[in-house]
Amino acid sequence: MRKVMVSMRRYLEEIDSQDTWLPITKSRNDNAYYSAFHTLTSGNNGIKLAGFHVDTMHLAGLFDSSRTTDGGYSLEALTSDPKIMSQGNSDDDVELISGKMSMKSIFEKLMHVPWFLKGSIQGTMYYFYEKCWRPFGVLLVKMESEGILVDKVHLSKIEKLTVGDKQIVADKFRRWASKYCEDAKYMNVGSNTQIRQLLFDDTSRRGRNEMNFESKSLSKLFKVLNTEKIFEEGKKAPLKYRTIHLHKICEGLQTDMYTASGFPSLCADALKVFAGSIPSNQIYRIDNACNDEYVTEEGIMDDHKLSETGTDYEDCSYGTAFEAFGRGNKGREACEAIAALCETSAIDSLITNFNIPL
Repeated sequence: MRKVMVSMRRYLEEIDSQDTWLPITKSRNDNAYYSAFHTLTSGNNGIKLAGFHVDTMHLAGLFDSSRTTDGGYSLEALTSDPKIMSQGNSDDDVELISGKMSMKSIFEKLMHVPWFLKGSIQGTMYYFYEKCWRPFGVLLVKMESEGILVDKVHLSKIEKLTVGDKQIVADKFRRWASKYCEDAKYMNVGSNTQIRQLLFDDTSRRGRNEMNFESKSLSKLFKVLNTEKIFEEGKKAPLKYRTIHLHKICEGLQTDMYTASGFPSLCADALKVFAGSIPSNQIYRIDNACNDEYVTEEGIMDDHKLSETGTDYEDCSYGTAFEAFGRGNKGREACEAIAALCETSAIDSLITNFNIPL
């Protein structure tokens, strides 16, 4: 492979090599990433790429900027759209030229599309691309291929804060769940299997009723880290793992989102349906201010007393868990706890995809 690259070195380093078209990918960010990756790889082999002439992804954006929410800009999406492909200069409307040749033919028309700025024509859309977008793309590729200096000390501090935030929201969910299932205080909140057992259990698997399975809720055993250092009877030292029992804690929680295997989905979108829209300050509030002392004899929240706690429940839009757990105080606690569970997943992604790689 190195020999092939060396043999093409003169072409790849030639600024006038205007046949260098970047591949269309699923997003503009992907294009910048792949170009930067190829630039870095080539640079490691002593080749300085200079052929960043045109990016068909960005040309497609200039040609039709509304496709972000209507089909997208992938090669597959563009070539399968009759409205796009019919713009090509093909002699045969049925047998349209496919792939990149069609894209070139179509986007050449940008050379004849006027570019308006502040109400006056400043040139063509292709001129705008050459003047603004292409140089900016070159800069982004250079930045990503060379890298950016990271403040490791600051990043380390942020990581510690992030881990602390995760502990707060994870403990909040465990405390809430343990009101209904005692062993939930020891559960792994990162385990979809354990979460699913609490909220649904296996009887909620799609298709079980049609297959005449008995819908009998069962308790399940799970092995978790023995973080509490609990001694088992007859043991001289605490074991690394301990066994906990988890069972379904709600009969009324429903979902219409399932995995390919038929299990209720616990993706972020599904959990947000259960939780609703909960402000961050309520998610991270350690002690739930919404307890019995703020409920009137009729079971209605006393807004005057709640205002003294700084809690504004008017900012909340509770999800389906509010009804499923009986409305009122219990419903609110359920929504906040599930929102906290969503937050643990988001923090995990931040740590895994950002903090650790950097």
